[in-house]
Amino acid sequence: MKATLSQGQEVLKLITQSGIGREDLQELLQSGELKVLLNKYVDGIKKMLQGRYPVLIDYSLPFWKRVKACQLDDVYDDITRWEDGVDVSGQVRKELVLLQLDCESYDYYLYKMKDYGLRAAKIEELVAFATQYPEMQKRFEKIVALGTVKRTFMNDLVAYLACDNNKRVLHFESWKSYWNKDCRFLAVIE
Repeated sequence: MKATLSQGQEVLKLITQSGIGREDLQELLQSGELKVLLNKYVDGIKKMLQGRYPVLIDYSLPFWKRVKACQLDDVYDDITRWEDGVDVSGQVRKELVLLQLDCESYDYYLYKMKDYGLRAAKIEELVAFATQYPEMQKRFEKIVALGTVKRTFMNDLVAYLACDNNKRVLHFESWKSYWNKDCRFLAVIE
């Protein structure tokens, strides 16, 4: 993964906008700390993009039939009544990735996803992932789609996949939940 000149300029711009003074920056460069920090950042991005999962979504099927095709053990009732709201027909290929994000920084990653050619997956992409990669659901505590938010009078909810006592489930949970290191966030490569 080679950085382009414009990406390097963007990093410098972010550093200067962060309020780091010239002397502080020079000290970081001389001590080697800046290189260590940048290497950690690049390693994090590489880890984030390791696994790619191509999916085929058949928009000609009603959403509830696509959910049924997942062969899940437990599905939250409202999910089967969900409408895509997508003006797409036929079959569409998409490439998905699973992101492991620190629970304190996932807001930042959501904000920055565009810079890496990603966006948070929507519920229809989560369902396609569950259908085509059922074994992945058993590997992680939760796989979350932050791209579709169900608004209620009390809370904003997002869809997630989980495996509870070896039963595959599709439910909603609060957007503000504690997402630990065993959770993954589904994203779409655009």
